[in-house]
Amino acid sequence: MADQKHVVIVGAGFGGVRLAKELAKENVHITLVDRHNYHLFQPLLYQVSTAVLSAAEIAYPTRAFFKHNNNVDFFMAKATGVDQGRRVLLTDHGEIAYDYLVLAAGGTTNFFGNESVERNSYAMKTLQEAIALRGHIVHEFERASKKTDPARTEERRRHLNFVIVGGGATGIEMAGAIMELIGVFKKEFHNID
Repeated sequence: MADQKHVVIVGAGFGGVRLAKELAKENVHITLVDRHNYHLFQPLLYQVSTAVLSAAEIAYPTRAFFKHNNNVDFFMAKATGVDQGRRVLLTDHGEIAYDYLVLAAGGTTNFFGNESVERNSYAMKTLQEAIALRGHIVHEFERASKKTDPARTEERRRHLNFVIVGGGATGIEMAGAIMELIGVFKKEFHNID
């Protein structure tokens, strides 16, 4: 390893994993850093949020990608900074020296400055967010099922009204998945029609 350059990649998403796989073919040593020890297939998060898939079905152990690559190490840590002068990545579990540093940490949900949407919605970038959304959907059905008095019809309807902000692939898939979930819940919650 002394004659190999050390490439540190921050982020085990699609970009980071793909780059590490490609660089693993070269005479370099790679350290892939991510705060989670799994690679998340984000396009299917909506299916976790609607209970079509379990979290385990879209999270793959990062180390498993590289079990045949002796020049790739995985380091579970949160990147906290970079000391460019010393060529060191700072993490919550220590420092990692590098020859080359690649930042492929992904993105965050953009609410475009709409504080109301940010405050009152569920983002879907992580497993935890998808599971929280699933809990919210189920909880709202539970709340609606308790509003059996005809005088509370409007209140019941509010619990079953879901708004999807964003018409991209995830938003469209989420809308369809919620419709399917409503069909399932109508069979399970006998007093909801």
